[in-house]
Amino acid sequence: MGAVATASVLEAVPSVLTMVSGRVFQKGSNNGALPGFVPYTVVGGYPNIALKTWRLTVDGIPNPQHFTMEQLVAFGVERRHINFQCVTGWAVDGVEFTGIDLAEFLSAVGWKPVDHPWLLFYSGDGVYTESLSAEQISQYRPLLAYQIDSRPLPQSQGYPLRLLVPGMYGYKSIKWLVRIELANHDVLGFWEQRGYPENAYLGSYMGV
Repeated sequence: MGAVATASVLEAVPSVLTMVSGRVFQKGSNNGALPGFVPYTVVGGYPNIALKTWRLTVDGIPNPQHFTMEQLVAFGVERRHINFQCVTGWAVDGVEFTGIDLAEFLSAVGWKPVDHPWLLFYSGDGVYTESLSAEQISQYRPLLAYQIDSRPLPQSQGYPLRLLVPGMYGYKSIKWLVRIELANHDVLGFWEQRGYPENAYLGSYMGV
């Protein structure tokens, strides 16, 4: 998902024998994730974020702004059907995500790509980060997603808000999103710092 497995959890990556029609069926619990998803974390757990106190911060501009979920939804809601693909090999076909179009939201709050051609994303786990260029945002049209298959995101899949980048591997779709920084330069995300492709379009990674 938004966070790909660390070395300590790579043993949990499913083999081909555990995959049926593109959906993964693990033994035991998958921590509340919908069938087929294998939730990963780089901190050994999931942040416990209360919607009542959660805010999405947009900064890197003179006057940082903070948004509740109710305020975000007021910008307009979209639904996307995608085939979600993890860089480790598993996939879940035909998933519906509901959220706010990232480019339209940022444009409404004053984002000018010519001044801030990069967006930096920060997870509520305190460790995971990601980045996207204005060009990537225009091409892939990410969502600020708060529902999956018409239900709130499970905690293991990024509740209350995650990024969804259709057409890119899941590690770009950062979970537990709490902050977006408008930037004039790139900062490599968590897994890009460890050798994964920055432009993580499906098919860009062939393994190590």
